[in-house]
Amino acid sequence: NNIQYNLWTGNFSNASNIIIDATHNWWGSNNYSQIKQRIYDNEDNPNSPVVDISPYTKNETIGTTLQAGWNLISFPIYPLNSAPDAVFDELTNPDRLSNNLYRWDGLTQSLITYPSAVPPFGNISCGVGYKIYLTDATTINCDGFANDIDFSLDLPMAGKYFFGSSFNYDVQWSGCFIKNLTTNESKTVSDAATSGWINSTLEGWDANTQQLLYVRLYGPDDHMLHPWSGYWLTSDIANLQLII
Repeated sequence: NNIQYNLWTGNFSNASNIIIDATHNWWGSNNYSQIKQRIYDNEDNPNSPVVDISPYTKNETIGTTLQAGWNLISFPIYPLNSAPDAVFDELTNPDRLSNNLYRWDGLTQSLITYPSAVPPFGNISCGVGYKIYLTDATTINCDGFANDIDFSLDLPMAGKYFFGSSFNYDVQWSGCFIKNLTTNESKTVSDAATSGWINSTLEGWDANTQQLLYVRLYGPDDHMLHPWSGYWLTSDIANLQLII
C-alpha cells in the first residue's frame, strides 16, 4: 500500500478559511496524533483547507451477561466485525447460536431465525433488537465503535418494531422523537402518541425473572431505555422514523 494518507486535501484559494467537516469518523486508531499524521490538510500545506476531525469515533470493547432463558437485547455499539458468529463468538463452540437467535423484519412483521438465508438474517446492527434463547448464562463481549450522534430507525408501515438504545448509557424515553416522513414533521414521543402515530408504551423483558416489563412516559413503570436491552414499539401509521 503506497497511500500515505487516509485523507488528502488539494489546493484551495483562501484555504485557511475553509473547514472540511470530517467528524464522527473512525480513522483506524484512537490516538489523535496518529490520526493527524494520516491527514494532509492546512497543517501540512497553507493552500489546503482545514480538516476538523473532533469528535472522532473510537474503538472500544463492551460486554453484558445474557441470562439462561429468553433475552431481548440490542447492541449500543457498532461491531467491528458484524457477522453474527463473530459478535456472539462466545456462543459458537459448541454452537448455541443457530436456531436460538432471532431478529424482527418490520416489512413482513415476522421473526427471522439465524442462520436464515431467505430472507437473509444479515449482520448485527447497532440499535436493532434481537431475541436469543440460552440454556446457561453467558457473558458476551463486543469490539466496536461507540455511537455519539442521533440514531434513527425507519418505521415504514403500521405494526411492531424491535429496537434498542444505540447509546451505552440510559436514555429517557420521553426525550426521543418520532418523525413523520410523509409530512416531514417531528414530534416528541408524547405528542406523537397523542396524534395517533404510535403507542407510547414500550414492551421489554426482564431476563432475570423471565417476565414482561413496560417502559412508559409516566407512572410507576420504567421511563428509560437501557443499553443492551431490546424493546417493542407499535407504530399506528406508516412512514415514520424513530429518533433516539
